Amino acid sequence: MRTFFLIFCCFFLYKNSWAQSPNPNLMTIEIKAIANQQASSFVATFQVAQFGATAAQAEKLLADRCKPFFNELQKPAIQANEYFVDFLDIRPIFKDSFFTPKKGEKQFLGKLKCGVEIRQNIRISYDNSAQLAKIALAAAQYDIYNLLNVEFRYAQSANIFANLRTQCENYFKKYAVTLEELGVNALDWERTIEEQKYVVAVDASYKNVETQNILANTNGFINNNLVKIEPIQTKFYQPLPVENFDIILNRDLLEPNMQFVCIFRVHFIVPNQHNKVELKNEIVMPDTEKNKRNDNFYYSPPIDTSRKF
Repeated sequence: MRTFFLIFCCFFLYKNSWAQSPNPNLMTIEIKAIANQQASSFVATFQVAQFGATAAQAEKLLADRCKPFFNELQKPAIQANEYFVDFLDIRPIFKDSFFTPKKGEKQFLGKLKCGVEIRQNIRISYDNSAQLAKIALAAAQYDIYNLLNVEFRYAQSANIFANLRTQCENYFKKYAVTLEELGVNALDWERTIEEQKYVVAVDASYKNVETQNILANTNGFINNNLVKIEPIQTKFYQPLPVENFDIILNRDLLEPNMQFVCIFRVHFIVPNQHNKVELKNEIVMPDTEKNKRNDNFYYSPPIDTSRKF
């Protein structure tokens, strides 16, 4: 019986370059590419809440805080592109209170309406990451502290993915010659191309961590007063490790950046004249910069059969 070497290439998923496919008649070559890219624009979202004895009073107090903040955004020191106020809700606020139904009767604890609260989000667009600190400081002047999120955007995402796809195709063609040298004429076999693309957002790369309060440097005393020191929650930037990818663009960017990922798979149907394939030793392709498997970012979308070399 003629024996075929089945080559199951699974770049980045395992220490070896090849992994056995669940289907003994299917050979899959997988290449993973990543591009670190600085964002072209940003959108920061702040949440602000305002309490008032009445809805009208809450609205006025909120306007007194927000209008001067919006004026700050247009000053040359900040120069935000634009802002949008996203109204969330208005709700009554209650407090616990004791009630006496009638004279001489026992009091009971109930809820008494004490005012109204209005909540809204303020979305601010800007082009330079250094502007965020200035925007946050301007917001703090008007008691706006709650920074919910910062969106990183890139205007030419399609071009990035097109470049990654081309890099993957060239990477595969480079090793197609090695397949021939190993006696596997895979390029003559029936094949389909599968592509998967996704972006790892910057906020998804921030990890929570607990650290000591900065007041710990005072040994517990400030102005001769004892200060209680407690751990605080903070976060740090931890992107995907690029060493686990076969193709890496813009490896050494220091600034937190968007990570564009392209997974390129070539599925071959191994011809089998005797309806049986005998598995032999794995063939290991030349090593690249990949290292180990990362299950957190492995997906398996439907196969796209529309692309051919």
